[in-house]
Amino acid sequence: MTPGPRPTDHRRGAARRSGRGSERSARRAVVAGLAAIVVLAGCSSAASGTTSTNAPAPTTVVVTEPVTTVAPATTATTPPLPVGAESTATAPPSPTGVPGIDATDEFCAAWARYGGTVQIVAVAVNFGELDSMQSATLELEAAPTVVEAVAEISASWPAEIADERSVALDRYLGPYGRRAEKAVEALRGAGLDDAGEATLQSAWAQVLATRNPDEPTVDVQLPDDLAAKVDAGATAFDTAVTPWGSDPSLSADLNEIPRTKAYLAAHCPDLASIGIGDDV
Repeated sequence: MTPGPRPTDHRRGAARRSGRGSERSARRAVVAGLAAIVVLAGCSSAASGTTSTNAPAPTTVVVTEPVTTVAPATTATTPPLPVGAESTATAPPSPTGVPGIDATDEFCAAWARYGGTVQIVAVAVNFGELDSMQSATLELEAAPTVVEAVAEISASWPAEIADERSVALDRYLGPYGRRAEKAVEALRGAGLDDAGEATLQSAWAQVLATRNPDEPTVDVQLPDDLAAKVDAGATAFDTAVTPWGSDPSLSADLNEIPRTKAYLAAHCPDLASIGIGDDV
């Protein structure tokens, strides 16, 4: 029987952190109170006028008129919260998924996959409370996608900014790409074949498509046999390579390639949400 997929849990490294009755009673009380006020006001105005020889008629008019005026008043207002009470209203959830990964422009889509992946790993390492082994596991799960994305960026580099291509590939994309290549080597050393690498890429594509920006970590779904190879590779990688958070080479400044930065801002606007091409 083929093992089913299992989620990467926090121990492995890519964990996911992933009264109407009283209200109706209050509304009825407000309606009743307002109705009483209107009725009392009507009775007071009737008493101050000329005495009628047919007393029941004014009473009937006063009672029936408030029925058409009270309801709009109560539906248009909400009773204020008591002093010290907290509102139960919540902000809408943040949009999920990395923007731009399905862009029709191959250059933009590759940048989105690259930038989104680097951001996910960086956030998890810095804010997800992962140890070095857990961080290494996450890196290995993401590595094939980084390597492929960098290759696609290189192959689809626009002619308009050709003069910055070598600097971008070596100094901006290079540090992360070379680290990802070492991670793939560790995976191969643990027995990962081409089919397994393709499965890793598919699993990471799902991570990119569903990533919740409000969560510091992600949930990677892998078959048990593949997860075991990732674990083995991560053990070797963690021993041989400086942890992500301590690697001095992982310092890239897009301002060193200003024309590329401007091109990305103009042609790949989705990248601004992950900090690529904007000035925020």
